[in-house]
Amino acid sequence: MKYSKCIGLVLSIISTHLSAAEIIEVPNIFVSGEKAIAAEVNENFSYLVAESNDQNIRLNTLESLVALDYEDKMVCAVWHTWIYSGDAEECVQISDPTNVKNFTFAEVISNEWELISIGGGDRQAYIFGK
Repeated sequence: MKYSKCIGLVLSIISTHLSAAEIIEVPNIFVSGEKAIAAEVNENFSYLVAESNDQNIRLNTLESLVALDYEDKMVCAVWHTWIYSGDAEECVQISDPTNVKNFTFAEVISNEWELISIGGGDRQAYIFGK
């Protein structure tokens, strides 16, 4: 129970940095009584499949935070350029979720954190274990 409370707290802390949930809107809207064009119907389905796949990636990333057996975990909410930019970004350790620290990617790796998972678009969540 204590562990799940920590995970909830960490996720709430980084939620402001990750992409907010968006309302899914398909590219083509059909009106009752008008003929649907197959290409437009297929475009809508392709859009929904892509969105579903993106959701799966995000869920798998969050599930990996819980599923892997590490002594401690750390989540970093970062820009997709973080690995090579040298910029320090906000990271939160599960063992101390109220203490947000800024680290570069090199600092995280030099402290022997192992990369578990990456998820997101331009703004990403990197999950490390130790």
